[in-house]
Amino acid sequence: MLPTFHQPLHIRSRVVNRYYLLHINNQLLPFMKKQLFTAATLLLLSATATFAQQNPLNPVPEHLRTEQVPTIHTGANWRLKVGDSPLTAQWGQNYAYLKLEKNALVSSKTINITHGDDMGPQSSVVWSIPLSGSVKEVIFGQDGNLVVYDTAGEVLWQSDTAGRGHKFKFYSDGVLDVFDGGDHSVWRR
Repeated sequence: MLPTFHQPLHIRSRVVNRYYLLHINNQLLPFMKKQLFTAATLLLLSATATFAQQNPLNPVPEHLRTEQVPTIHTGANWRLKVGDSPLTAQWGQNYAYLKLEKNALVSSKTINITHGDDMGPQSSVVWSIPLSGSVKEVIFGQDGNLVVYDTAGEVLWQSDTAGRGHKFKFYSDGVLDVFDGGDHSVWRR
């Protein structure tokens, strides 16, 4: 309740304003402080949760990831011929390709740069195994060996994992791993 005033209007408005300020300081301010604290806490928690999520449009850089996640697991009897579509691994907007060319087995990657002067997809070769001869296909056989054959069926290159290799994983950073039955890497490129 506001008190009754017998003063001129301009003096009365100052008194009324002071009354409201006292009212705000004594009653509303603690309530507002509590609401403001709650809102700030929720905003901070929301921002932290959003930052921690993996966003496929803006993925965590590879050097900050704690673990490489393989996107392709392949068992025995996998083959890739010259001219076939490459084996592809993807993480967010980043891609890796394993391709058999006429003169090399090539792993390359394409990353999408989202900031700076070089925005857009940027490609680079991760590794390459030079080959000579009439390259036909690469096979991951039942014996666990990754082998490149020529058109006559002769071996041009191999990973020397026969009897040890069980499966291989191709990662989005272009790394190729051959694993034994206990899931231990026996060959990596």
